[in-house]
Amino acid sequence: YAIGNAHHTGRPRCSIIIPVYDRASLTRQCLDALLGQASRSTFEIIVVDDGSRDSTARLLAEYGDRVRVLTHPTNQGFTSSCNDGALIATGDHFIFLNNDTVPLPGWLDALVAYADVHPEAAMIGCKLLFPDDTVQQAGVVIAQDRYPRHLYAGFPISHPAVNRSRPMQIVTAAAALIRRASFEQVGGFDPAFVNGYEDVDLCLRLGEHGDLERSGIEREIAVKGSAVPVIIEPKTETVWPPQRRRKSGCRQRPPPGGVERCS
Repeated sequence: YAIGNAHHTGRPRCSIIIPVYDRASLTRQCLDALLGQASRSTFEIIVVDDGSRDSTARLLAEYGDRVRVLTHPTNQGFTSSCNDGALIATGDHFIFLNNDTVPLPGWLDALVAYADVHPEAAMIGCKLLFPDDTVQQAGVVIAQDRYPRHLYAGFPISHPAVNRSRPMQIVTAAAALIRRASFEQVGGFDPAFVNGYEDVDLCLRLGEHGDLERSGIEREIAVKGSAVPVIIEPKTETVWPPQRRRKSGCRQRPPPGGVERCS
């Protein structure tokens, strides 16, 4: 496996799993950012090409053995792509990352360091930034209307509220670390959800198992979207709206400007 331009032997500590469907230019931007950064944390990159119809296959071939590629002959959705990527992953930590994010330097080391200090945290999320450096979200909560809402949307990146870690009900899988054992314990993402609310359901099931999800914001773990470690409260009592327990039929879209940053 490879970290930047260096090659390593043995099993990596982290498996970065990136589901993609078309948008080859965004995938290139994400991969170039990942491979161009120095990192103390060993990792492999797994890209799951979910039936792309554009130049994605040719693009991924350019990276050679620096990127492992799993190809779906037809589009199967976010859940299947993430679960299939996890099946071939070899790391102790799974890092789910959207291809419309741009990881900023130090993001992975900060996530891993936070996981080491907080062994009670099953899943650690990121502070996501819009291209203008305002916050897209720094954690997710169930609101009084029983729907998940992003916290701190539109806040400036320097605001104290988005620069400290805390337990969370939910963290987004656009950029998040989950321990392999925790992911396997709950059976991964639920295929009943199709391109919507998969990460919400996963976090709530982790909470039912007594696992924590943390938002770790003590330092930026950045991706365009930006990374801030996040936790699921154990034994969460929130009732998920039953009408959302099945297929939503909606596909996730990038934020205005087309790119998120993960710190």
